[in-house]
Amino acid sequence: MAGAHEGRRIGLVTSPKGKPDEWSERLWEAYKHYGEADVRYVQACNRFLASMLKHRLYETIELVHSLMHLFVIKREAPNPEKYMSGIPSIDLAEMRKANLHDELDVYRHWYSQHIKWPPKCLCEREQVAVGLERKWRTHPWFLTACVQVARRSLREDGFDHLEFYTSREKHEVGQPIPEGETLITRASRRMEAYLTSGAWRIDDVPMEDLEDVLGRGLSVPRDPDEDRRTYINRVKDQLDDRLVRAMQKATEIALHPRVPLQGRLLNPSNKHEEMLVRMMFGEDVASIAKAMEGALEVKRPRRTVRARTILIASHLGFVPPST
Repeated sequence: MAGAHEGRRIGLVTSPKGKPDEWSERLWEAYKHYGEADVRYVQACNRFLASMLKHRLYETIELVHSLMHLFVIKREAPNPEKYMSGIPSIDLAEMRKANLHDELDVYRHWYSQHIKWPPKCLCEREQVAVGLERKWRTHPWFLTACVQVARRSLREDGFDHLEFYTSREKHEVGQPIPEGETLITRASRRMEAYLTSGAWRIDDVPMEDLEDVLGRGLSVPRDPDEDRRTYINRVKDQLDDRLVRAMQKATEIALHPRVPLQGRLLNPSNKHEEMLVRMMFGEDVASIAKAMEGALEVKRPRRTVRARTILIASHLGFVPPST
C-alpha cells in the first residue's frame, strides 16, 4: 500500500518534494498526476474491516455472497453453473424478485436489513475528473472492498468460506464438538488476510504484475548487435511504460477522507472503528461505553463515544461531512 509522509494532512493527495534522481520525467509527471493514498486513512479502513470480521462476520459474508450472486445474474461469473441449485439458487431468485440491478442496490438492501445507524444509507457512484480522464468512484469504500472480495471469491474456491476452531485446533464441519469446548467462527485465513492487509486496493491497481497495452508481461530480449548501455535504457523505458499504465488502469479512486484530522494519526487504542461497528448494528451508547470502558479514560464516556463514532463515520464515508 502506498506510503505517506508524516507532515501532511490526512486526505490530501501529495507527492514527495522533488523527483527522485532515478525517475524519468514521464514517470514523475504520471505519479504527480495520480497521487498517492494516505497510509493513515488506509489503516483506519483496515481497522474497521477487522472489527467487522470480529463482531459482524456473518453479516459481512452475507453481503459478499449477495454481491457474488449479483455477478452470476449479470453473467460476470466464471462458473455460474455452481450457483444454479441449492441455497445459492434461492438467493438468486430472491434478488431477482427484489429487483436488485447493481452493487448499489445490493448494498442498500443489505443496509436496510442490518444497519440501525446512521438511518440513511449513503451509497452512490459518481464520475470524477482525473486530469483529462473520467473515472468512477463508489461510496462508501466498504462496498468497494466487498465487491472486490466477491469477485475474488468467484475465482478462488473456498475464499469466502467460514472456518471453525476450538481452543486447541481447527474444527471440521460435521465433526462432534469436544466436551467443554466452545466453537469459534472465523473468516477463512485467506479472506481475513486479504481484507485486513489493504490488498483489496483502496486507491490503485496492483503494481506487482506489470503489463503492456496488450497484456504482456515484462520481457525485453536483447538484440544481437545491441550494446549494454542501449539495452538497459530500453528496458528502463519499457518499465516506465508499464508503471504509468498500472496507475492509469486503476478502476476506483481513493475516497479520500472529507473530515480533516489535523494530520494526527488516530490512536488505535481509542477504538474509533469498533465503536462505529457496534453503533451501526444497534448497540446503544450506554452499552458501548460499558463494553469499551478500557478505551474511554475520560470523565464523560458517553459523550466521547458519540464524538468518536461521528468522527470516524464521517472519516470513512458512512455519513456526510456535515453530520
